[in-house]
Amino acid sequence: MSFVGQTPIALSRASLSLKTKLIMSLGFLLFTVQALNIFIFNPELDSHNLVLISLTSILILFSVYLLVSYLVARPIRKLRRFTDQIKKGDWDQKLEINSQDEFESLGLSIKSLLKDMKTDGLTGLYNRKYFDCRLESSYRKASRKESLLGLILIDIDNFKRINDNYGHIQGDRVLKRMGRILNEESRKKDIAFRYGGEELGVLVYDLGAEDLLMLAERIRKRIEQQEFQFEGQIIKVTSSLGCSHLTPRFKSPEAFVQAADFALYQAKSKGKNRSLIAEFKKLGA
Repeated sequence: MSFVGQTPIALSRASLSLKTKLIMSLGFLLFTVQALNIFIFNPELDSHNLVLISLTSILILFSVYLLVSYLVARPIRKLRRFTDQIKKGDWDQKLEINSQDEFESLGLSIKSLLKDMKTDGLTGLYNRKYFDCRLESSYRKASRKESLLGLILIDIDNFKRINDNYGHIQGDRVLKRMGRILNEESRKKDIAFRYGGEELGVLVYDLGAEDLLMLAERIRKRIEQQEFQFEGQIIKVTSSLGCSHLTPRFKSPEAFVQAADFALYQAKSKGKNRSLIAEFKKLGA
């Protein structure tokens, strides 16, 4: 939690625990009750004092109401807005935590849950559901602003043979390594994801077609350099990659993905271990 830029008052609020705030509220309430007790059982007080006590009691009650509202209602409203946005598909919402109490614990739990919901447990990449949500919003934004958007789909060559010959545990080792390579080679703003099975991908922002293909080649070469030891044997793994670069000819996100998928199919049919871009040129082996 960061307190940079907060005022001393904000810092003092953030440093108070929920228990301390509740004790303060009870103290205000008890003071109010005592003031009302004086008002009821001391009829000899003059009208000036009675009015003063009444106004003080009302002010204290109002302060208690504001404090309780700050403690409970405001954090709940923030959590509700946060979950509503997630339900709408806005997975990049930020949940701000400004107090060290039970609400902070709840907020951290929700953040952890959100991370698990959008992450593939095996590879550490984003999962298919998160990719679908980001693809939809990124496609609309790039089409509207005419900004650059690219997609790389990656398929591990002969992956079924690894599972059949050495077992699924060894296949999982390969997928984990591939996930690490994609996270290392893609930029922070890109979306590296597991599309399904042994098929992975990267949604790439702000790169032209040639740079997109160069990135695909860099990933392909990193994968080609990997070595795995299975049952005393050194096994090398290769991959085929298909790319698409957003142009006005694409009328939907689905067409954008299909172009990359078709380029991937072509890379497979032309001998594997190569990168192709839809309606462009090829690089690699």
